[in-house]
Amino acid sequence: MRRVELVDEITAAKTEAGTLHRFLRPGREAVILRRILVRNRGVFPPAALVRMWREMVCALLPLQGTFSVVVGGSEPGLRDTARDFYGSATLMSETNDAIAAMRRVKEGRDRLAVVPAADRDALRLLAGEGTDALHIVALLPFVPPAPGSGSRCEAFVLSATAPEPSGDDRTVIVVFDESDGAHTDVRITTVDGWHQGDDERRITMDSLTGMVLGSYPAPFQD
Repeated sequence: MRRVELVDEITAAKTEAGTLHRFLRPGREAVILRRILVRNRGVFPPAALVRMWREMVCALLPLQGTFSVVVGGSEPGLRDTARDFYGSATLMSETNDAIAAMRRVKEGRDRLAVVPAADRDALRLLAGEGTDALHIVALLPFVPPAPGSGSRCEAFVLSATAPEPSGDDRTVIVVFDESDGAHTDVRITTVDGWHQGDDERRITMDSLTGMVLGSYPAPFQD
């Protein structure tokens, strides 16, 4: 009840300041989750602790703006992976196509898309869209699932809003070799740290050009 009161106050302040649209804070949320998990020195399961906190946070997000999630892909456990993090009350739709899910976010029909991290076609599409591309802002699951709780899969969370640093981050980059005058796809790689390019989301390294697809808070390690 106290948190609802605080959210009401924050919503009023953001409305006055004209920043109400900035209510998705994946970096800030990761900082809070890590702090809570570090304090959990008993036998309470970390996955359950994260689920409880996420249920509360996500149930209050609609007070600040329209919020829904689309799950795109057919990998086993993908929906459960998304539901673990975004709660039972969040409006959630499904499609077997990650690219179709991305399109829904770009059209403003959903705030976030959860897609398999192994879907290289979706990641290459992100690289080809340049400054209009969505951003990778999170990697799920944030903590390992509880034993016996069913299958889960690694998934990226995509948003039209740029990511924010959490203090312990990973950056996803598509690397091209431009030495022959053409964009030859070399690889999609993840590097430690917060690395963001210029307005075109590019990082140049000799003949190599890296297109930043986004950054995400590193999953919690106990």
